[in-house]
Amino acid sequence: MKRLYARLVLWLIGPALEDIERRMVERVEREAVMRADGDMALRSRFDSIYWRITTDRDQGAIGPSFVQARKRSDA
Repeated sequence: MKRLYARLVLWLIGPALEDIERRMVERVEREAVMRADGDMALRSRFDSIYWRITTDRDQGAIGPSFVQARKRSDA
């Protein structure tokens, strides 16, 4: 009798449980996509900053000569 009652309850609440599961899966997937987008944006920002720093360094804009040129222009 307990088995029959358990099956009846599961049959009655089964669709609601499936709906909850579907919503939770959608939420987790949405959060994962948002996190991945944020990580990619952060990586892109880091790459652009790194590229600017290395480009400036290679062109001699960063380093002792840059500081000396800055002091000369301020004087």
